[in-house]
Amino acid sequence: MKTYWAKFATLLTLQTASWWLLFTLGGATWWDDWVLKSLTTQDRKQYFTEIGRPFFYPIHLLLLNSGSLAYPVTTFAVSFGITWVCYLIARLQIRESLAFVSACFLAAMPMTFTRVTSIFEPFMLGLLTFFIAWYLMLKRGVRLNLFWQLLVGALLFWSYTTSSLLVWVLMPMASHFALINEKVTWRNLADYVTKFWLIVISPIAFWAIDRVYFTPFGHYKNYNNPLKFLEEPRQLLFVAVVAATLVSLAWYTIRRFNRRKRTDFDLGLFAIFSILLGALPYLMIGRHPRVFFGFSDRFVLLYTYGLALSLGLLVSWLATKRPWLSKLARVLILGAFVLMTNAGLSAFLLDARVQNEVVADLQNYKKISYSSTVVFDNKAKNLFAYHRHSPYYEETGWLFRATGNRTHLGLNLGEVKTFLKYDYWINVPRYAATNYSPSNKALLVTIVDSPGAGWPQSLFENKPAVIVRFTRVRDIKSLSGRRE
Repeated sequence: MKTYWAKFATLLTLQTASWWLLFTLGGATWWDDWVLKSLTTQDRKQYFTEIGRPFFYPIHLLLLNSGSLAYPVTTFAVSFGITWVCYLIARLQIRESLAFVSACFLAAMPMTFTRVTSIFEPFMLGLLTFFIAWYLMLKRGVRLNLFWQLLVGALLFWSYTTSSLLVWVLMPMASHFALINEKVTWRNLADYVTKFWLIVISPIAFWAIDRVYFTPFGHYKNYNNPLKFLEEPRQLLFVAVVAATLVSLAWYTIRRFNRRKRTDFDLGLFAIFSILLGALPYLMIGRHPRVFFGFSDRFVLLYTYGLALSLGLLVSWLATKRPWLSKLARVLILGAFVLMTNAGLSAFLLDARVQNEVVADLQNYKKISYSSTVVFDNKAKNLFAYHRHSPYYEETGWLFRATGNRTHLGLNLGEVKTFLKYDYWINVPRYAATNYSPSNKALLVTIVDSPGAGWPQSLFENKPAVIVRFTRVRDIKSLSGRRE
């Protein structure tokens, strides 16, 4: 028991070393959070209803009314909960040393930066309930009676609000099946479905209920359509290749399982399978594969489990060849992860400071009330996390915070042509510009970095990181040919 809690403390220390800067970001806002925090109560409720997740609204309402640290504290606690439960899952399936080192990598891993955004809190909670359900399946094993199936099914049902888990649920089902069966046969599969039917049908039942009662509508009709990959030949090819690889891996793994050749190589196949299975749903909704290679993207949340296990297998294999090299690799990987996570979160901290400077300059510009459309030309991307340009709903959020009203619509310069061609920005609750009236006149806001500004030095300098310039434009069409 002493060793058990020592490992708990070690994992908590690792995550704290990686994520301590999260607690300095209370009240900071990025991306969709500007929508979440700028909307009226009614529009916020309408937004969650339109995307088919009305039950997310009470969660955000509670956190929004609980102070600026509510989201960071909840995010840290939920993230650590996921790490700890993943460790408990692993130690039920593989040797203790491998389970622990994989959990250490998971605790420090930087592939989860978008957890700093408040809008994803319900999805993080869903991921936690998913892993708790997985743990209970393995802990109970063959003793998973009707009561436990109902409990596991309820946890999975909540987790399925993150639609990709409707596919990834194959992971706990496969590991549970392998725990209680020596071979994969049609008879064993039929017995499993018969005995644990509540769990087996849970993703199908949720999908049916979701389609009937919680289908996105209005502006979000066909939102995250799982058949979107059929619209583009290249995306269809991506999905076909990943699906074929998954089928091949499953077939090969089943053959090895039936021959009782269960080694670290099989665990490696399991890890690769989990990574590809996590990618499949996002490829199906049209996401380009490049999103899976960026530490900053929310679409890699399901990668962490397979990647941590893969790294754990690597250092475990090195231990059989060169024990000293295995220890060195472990220290270097964990050190790199901690440094990368701190660097990424400090980039968000600088990003938040720069946004506050822009909002303050907007407040001080008295003529902003004359321009309902405000176009931002951001030439200081090196001061924003991941050199991003801000999306229109974030810039509209800046305007709302600066003016206190919803008469302004913000766009970045690259979106002007699309804005002139379509009118879907207008009077859509999500974008917070519900009282916006289109006009040919616009205000061009140019953001440039101050001399010598940059990461990380601007975090410690007591001077503005950016310079904001204002130019009134008589005809917004004159901006449509310009690029950021």
